[in-house]
Amino acid sequence: MSTLPRRKIGSRACDACKIRKVRCSEQPPCARCASIGIECTFNKRQATRGPRSLRAKTLQEIRHIQESQGQGQGSSHYHGRGSIGSLPDEVSTDGVFSGDHESPCSGETSSVKGSSSDTNRTPVSSLIVRLCIYRLRLFPVWPILAAEDVIASLLRDPSNLATYAFANAVCAAVIAQLKLPFEGRTDDNDHATAASMAAECARIKSLLQDADDGPDATLDMLRIAFFQHIYHENQSPGGTKSLMFLREAISIAQIMGLHGKSTYALLSPEEQQMRRRILWLLFVTERGVAMLHKFPIVLRWQPGFPPLEDRLNIEHDEAHILPAFKKLVDLFWIFDQSGAFDLLIQAEESDDVHQRSRLEYLQQRLQEISSDSDESNDVQKADICVTKCWMQAVVWRASSRRPNPAVIFAEENSILAQPYRIVNDFLSHICHYSKTALEAHGPTIELKIFEIANALTDALATNLDLLRSSVGMDVRPVDMLIQLQKLLASSRGGNKTLLTLLCARIAEVESAGSSPELMGSPSDIPPKCAGEVDNDDLDDGFYETSYEAGRREPNQGHLGMDTSTLRMNNPLPWSGPWQDSSQAVFNIDGDGSLGIMFAQLTNEPWNGWM
Repeated sequence: MSTLPRRKIGSRACDACKIRKVRCSEQPPCARCASIGIECTFNKRQATRGPRSLRAKTLQEIRHIQESQGQGQGSSHYHGRGSIGSLPDEVSTDGVFSGDHESPCSGETSSVKGSSSDTNRTPVSSLIVRLCIYRLRLFPVWPILAAEDVIASLLRDPSNLATYAFANAVCAAVIAQLKLPFEGRTDDNDHATAASMAAECARIKSLLQDADDGPDATLDMLRIAFFQHIYHENQSPGGTKSLMFLREAISIAQIMGLHGKSTYALLSPEEQQMRRRILWLLFVTERGVAMLHKFPIVLRWQPGFPPLEDRLNIEHDEAHILPAFKKLVDLFWIFDQSGAFDLLIQAEESDDVHQRSRLEYLQQRLQEISSDSDESNDVQKADICVTKCWMQAVVWRASSRRPNPAVIFAEENSILAQPYRIVNDFLSHICHYSKTALEAHGPTIELKIFEIANALTDALATNLDLLRSSVGMDVRPVDMLIQLQKLLASSRGGNKTLLTLLCARIAEVESAGSSPELMGSPSDIPPKCAGEVDNDDLDDGFYETSYEAGRREPNQGHLGMDTSTLRMNNPLPWSGPWQDSSQAVFNIDGDGSLGIMFAQLTNEPWNGWM
C-alpha cells in the first residue's frame, strides 16, 4: 500500500518557524524543525481577519483591555517552572518557545519572574548572531565550545538556565573582545549589548548558585567564569573582577579534576579532548595574565597533567586548530619550565649564576621557535608571532636589570642588539596578518606591543649612539619605533592610555638624543593619531589616517614601511581570495545570508589600518 504525500496544513508556518521568523515548508515535519531535531507543531491557530475600518465598539474594547492589563500587570503572564523568564502567551518574537518547561533547578528555587525579567532577557535570536561571530572569528582563539551545539540547545530547550547563562557570557565576551560596531547588531529590533548580556549572565548565574543544593562544578559553569573573565579583562585589564573570574574558572577546573589523568578514563574521546583544551587554555591564559599584570600563578604543572594531544584519539581533533594551539601552549610551557615566572616577580635583583643561565636558556629556546606555520590560520599565526616577540622582550628587560648582563648572551646576540632584533623580527612578520587577525586577541595585543616598544626605548636610552644606526640591519631603530607607534595607534581603535605612555617614552629618548625624526611628546600627539584614538565610532570603526597615502603606494606594506627594506617581497595573503577553515560559512537557517555576511568580515582588507 503506497503512502500518500502529506498535505500542507493551509498556508501558514509551524509554531517554531513563526517564533524564529523564518520561511517554513508548511508540511509537517518541516525541513527546519527536522534539521535541528525539534518537534514540528501547528498548535497556534490563525486568528480570523477583522474589518479594516476601526469601529467604535472595537476601539472601546481595545481601551478596556489596555486599562485592565495596566491594573493587573503580571497576572496575565504565564510563569513556567524554572523558565528563563515569564512570557505572555501571544509573544513569539523573542525567539523563546512558550510553554511549561522543567528547569534544571528545583521548582522551589525559581525566582525569575515578573516584568523585569522580561525586559532583561536576551532574545535567542540575538545570542545566535553573536555565537555565529564567535564561530567565524574567535574559535581559533578559544577552541573550547561548539557554537552549533549551543545554538541547537538554546532552540531545543530554552529553559535550560546553564546553557542560557553560558551563551550570554560568550556573546558578551565576543562583543567586548572584537569591539564590534553597533554591538554586533544586525537590525534595529536587536537591543542586546555586551553590558546587558553580561548582566543577564550574572543574574542567571546567581540563581544557579542560590539553589538548595548549591552550584554544580560543570564545564558550563567553568566556561561561564572564563568568558566573564574575558569580558571584564576587556573592560578593565588586570582589574579585580577579571582576575577573580579567572581564579574561579581555575578553581572549578581543579575541583573537577581536569589536571589529573585519572579523571579522563571513563569519558568519551570528544569529552576528553574538550577538557584538555579547557585545561591548557587556562594554563596559557593565567600565565599571560601573570606576565602582563605581575600576578602569581596557581595552576601549576604536575606529572599527572594530561597532555594536550591524545594520540589515541587524534581523529577527534580539528586539524587546523590543534597544531597552532599546541604551538602556543609550547611557548608558555617553555617559559614555565625555565622558571622565568619566579624570576620576573622577584622584587630584588640578583646575580645568581643559575638564574642567569635560565634566562640564557629561555632566550635561546624562544629564538629557535619559528613564527611561521603552514598548519595555522592567520588568527593563530598572529598570536604566536606577537606572543613570542613579547616574551623575548620581557626576558631581555629582566636580564638587563641584572649585574653584568652582557654575559648572558653570545657576542653576536649581545644584550644591546637584542631588542632591535626582536622588533625587526616582529615587524617583518606582523605585516603579513590582517587587521581582523590581530584584533581577535583583544586588549592583550595592545599591551604586548607596548611592552615590545618599551624594550626598544630602554635600549635606546641605554646607548644613544645606536639611535640612528642600523645595528647591522637594514632598518634603523628610530624607524622601528615609529612603526610600533603607528601600530599601537590603530589597533582596535587605538588605546589612548598606552599610546600616551609610549609617546612619553619616545619623547624622553628624543630629548636625550636630540633626534628630529622621532615622533612628538604626549602633549603633541600627531593630529591623525589622536583622531584614530578619539573617533572610534566613525565609519564602523575604520578611519582614514595620515598614513593612508603611504599605504596605497605600491612599494609600501600595510604597516606603512618599505617592504623591500624588510625583505618582504613575497605576495601578501590578502592580495587574492583568502579564507581559511576557521572562517567557513556557518549557515543557521539554510539561506546562508547570515554566515556569508560574517564571513566577509574575516576577509576584510587593511582599510584604515595605517
